[in-house]
Amino acid sequence: MGEEKKFVVTFHPMSKVESRDFVFGQLVWSDSDGKHKVMSPIVIRRK
Repeated sequence: MGEEKKFVVTFHPMSKVESRDFVFGQLVWSDSDGKHKVMSPIVIRRK
């Protein structure tokens, strides 16, 4: 408990998205056996 980790996440579009469109989704973090999961909602806007 109290452990910190840093991650870099890179996103690449899978389809054409207009430059001002927003895309909504979530990141799902889980432990190695899949018993515990944490969902983090995200919003991405293309530049």
